[in-house]
This record gives sequence, structure tokens and C-alpha cells, in this order.
Amino acid sequence: MDGVVYIQPIFAPDARQFERNRRSLESFADYLAAYPCERPLRAVFGGWGREPFVGEIARLIADRFPDAVVRLYERNFGKAHVVNDLYDTVVKGRMPETRYLLLADSDIAYPLDRPRLIDRLVDAAERFSALVGKPFGLLAPDQLEGNVHNPCIHDHTVIVPGCLGGEETIVHPDWAAGIAGGCWLTSRQTWEMVGGYRRMGVYAGEDGQYLRDVGGKGLSYGVAKTIPVIHPREDDGEYAQWKVSMCHRDSDGRTDKDHGGLVAEAEAFWDQRDALV
Repeated sequence: MDGVVYIQPIFAPDARQFERNRRSLESFADYLAAYPCERPLRAVFGGWGREPFVGEIARLIADRFPDAVVRLYERNFGKAHVVNDLYDTVVKGRMPETRYLLLADSDIAYPLDRPRLIDRLVDAAERFSALVGKPFGLLAPDQLEGNVHNPCIHDHTVIVPGCLGGEETIVHPDWAAGIAGGCWLTSRQTWEMVGGYRRMGVYAGEDGQYLRDVGGKGLSYGVAKTIPVIHPREDDGEYAQWKVSMCHRDSDGRTDKDHGGLVAEAEAFWDQRDALV
């Protein structure tokens, strides 16, 4: 089977992040209503937040995605831990029809004027990998609004036939770098070959490391320029600055760290923010 599992973290520590997560969920539900996926599709959500925000997110998912799996975590373990755990406990060994994973951050939204994004990504990924002569690794959609792909992704351009007719344009860099996380398609086989995300910290560069690990296995990687999602700009300057500093510090490829201490540090950031309100 060539089923797709959509895995999306929940992140709702305050009203601002709740609103970004809410917009993403509503957007994805509206998109699927407009463009049902032709492949078998399952949705899996899980993550952390604070009340009343995380409860509202859980209720929204139950309303808009009644067949989805939802897991709430008691601590802010971070994206790498959450996605790995959701895959290991929900997908692995339990959803044999799954061939592809569509991973999306909690704020990604979907443009209704771009039809059948999921089917097009899967088809383009297969054609792209065949064209470059590598097993499929990952294919990211382009990003509207807050595009954080690096210009180096445009080192090479290939054109493949589109499953809706016309053509899809895919770019890829010389090296496994520059392709932003936030949303991308990978395969179950690739995920298990690489071992999922490296859990380097709560706010770390797990996407960049996964991309490097994919490249190290000789697999394909690229960006579908004609298949975009919406990556909202970060409008919380203090959080963005703090997150970048944590990412730079912890994105060293190491997983043998005091993760309990890193989780407590991340939660202390939100405690400190609450104290200033």
C-alpha cells in the first residue's frame, strides 16, 4: 500500500502559540475537505501545552479529525521526542499500509488555491528520485509567507510531469543542507533507515540533522517549488531569539545529554514569561 500518515506536534504554551496551532489545524481540515487525498491517509497529533489552550486543541482535533490519534504529553519534550514517540507507538508495527510520512510543524497552513498537495508531493517525490537515480529520502514543499529555505537549494533544477497534468519543478542543493524543516514528505523506509530524528534537545536542529543523515545514506532530497505550504512568520520576537540560541547551542548531533535538564530549562522559559504577564 502507499498510504500516508500525517504527523503533527501540538504546541500550545500560551495564547499566541495556541492561535498558530489552531489556525494550522483548521487550515488542514479545510484543505482535506476541499481536496481529499486519493491515498489512504491517517492523522496523528501529539505534544504539549498549558490549559486552557491544550484542552482546546484536543477538542478541536476531536471535532475536525474524528479518526485521528491524539497523544498529550505532560512535559515539553520537544519536537524530536514527540515525533519519534508518535511514530514508534502509533505507526510502527500498527499501520502496515503506511509508505509515506508527511511531517508538519504546529503552525503550518495550507493554501486552498493549490490543489491536491499530498498526492502531488508523493508523485513528484517518486519521479524526482527516479530521475536523479537515488532512493527516495525527502521532498519538502516550498514555503509561502515566512520562507526559510536557504538559497543554496536552487543549485539544481529538474522538471517532472505532474499527476494533475502540467509539470512540477523541483530544486535540490549540491549537499544535504539548506532545506528547511517545518513540513516535508519522507518515507517510512527512510525514517527507519535513518532512525528518525536525533533527540539533541528540546529546541534543536533535528530537521537539519535528519536531512544530513538522509544525504549520508545516499538518498534523494529536494524542494518542490510548485507545491507550497504556508509557513507563518514568527511574530514573537523574544521567543524566536531564545529558540535560535537554544538551537545553536544544542544542534551538535549528540543525543547523550541531560534531557531532563533541557526539558526543565525549556519549561522555565514559559514560567518566566508567565511571571511577566
